Amino acid sequence: FTSAYSESLFAMLTFAGHAIAARGLYDTSLKRRKNAKSNRSNIRLVPYFWVLSTLLWALASYVRSNGTFSSIWLILIGIGQCFSYICIAMSAKQDDIDCIRAVTMKCVSTLCCYGILALTIAAPVFYHDARGHRFHCIESNISVFNKNEWCAQAEDSATFSLYAHVQRKHWNVGLLRYYELKQIPNFILAMPILSLSFGAAIWWIGMSWNSLIARDGPGC
Repeated sequence: FTSAYSESLFAMLTFAGHAIAARGLYDTSLKRRKNAKSNRSNIRLVPYFWVLSTLLWALASYVRSNGTFSSIWLILIGIGQCFSYICIAMSAKQDDIDCIRAVTMKCVSTLCCYGILALTIAAPVFYHDARGHRFHCIESNISVFNKNEWCAQAEDSATFSLYAHVQRKHWNVGLLRYYELKQIPNFILAMPILSLSFGAAIWWIGMSWNSLIARDGPGC
């Protein structure tokens, strides 16, 4: 890691964001237990540590585009939070109109907040695509006949991505393109870490679900 390469900086920013999120979730869990004992409810819509983590993940996405995968995690967190509101209301058997309206407003607000954070993480990639198109296709002094082939594609398609085009053309990156017979040795090599990752994900889902069911959350 002594060479000047973006991978180390990307890893540092990504891991720092996850460390802040993990610490924030732990502190929030402790506060929730204390509030449950004192019958108080002081839970923010989006805790502060998610904002700090989002800033670090946005910087990581600016360094390397695969940092945008952190935005998917935030969306899943928002969906899980919304699902917890629904489960709590159902477990309390509160099905009146006011309760349904309150749960709906909580879900919409939560999804909007986490959606904004997710867009913040993905914003550097959108900026990179827009800047590349403006520099190579609009501000360039090259004649129309000598411009890059993807300039016409970018003008014809609203969903065109410069980064995806480069990855697809020069590295053959695309959906399921990697899954070929010649890649079987690589799959075997990666099997131990993939097995541990899937096992950890399944264990985390089970623990989170049991914690949700056992926890006495606030009603409507």
